[in-house]
Amino acid sequence: MRIAISAETNDGLESVVSHHFGRCPYFVLVNVEDQEVQDVQVI
Repeated sequence: MRIAISAETNDGLESVVSHHFGRCPYFVLVNVEDQEVQDVQVI
């Protein structure tokens, strides 16, 4: 499962969450399999 999190900074899982999903400067994409984080990307 891939989860997208809106972020204010480009710090991966340590990023500050943005309150505006449509206007955030970054998205943190987290790929989760078997309840474990497999991959983290920032776009």
